[in-house]
Amino acid sequence: MAYGESQDVLIGIGVKILSSVKIGRECSLGAGILITGGTVIPPRSLVLGLPGHVVHTLTEEELKSIKVTAERYVRHSEEYRAKS
Repeated sequence: MAYGESQDVLIGIGVKILSSVKIGRECSLGAGILITGGTVIPPRSLVLGLPGHVVHTLTEEELKSIKVTAERYVRHSEEYRAKS
């Protein structure tokens, strides 16, 4: 499983991460990708494809947008649970 500095990582639905993968901080992994064993993903990377590979380094603006969206999803989930 992922280890190291894997903080603030957005992992899309259905992502498969094999053994000994290192994921840097503030990465975004696209839905349905496969991260093969031993892969090292640098911080602030957008990872897409099969197998998953870095396609872009995320900008400050993109990181801010991801954070705002993630906070909104957390807020919505809390509201949904409160209604149940």
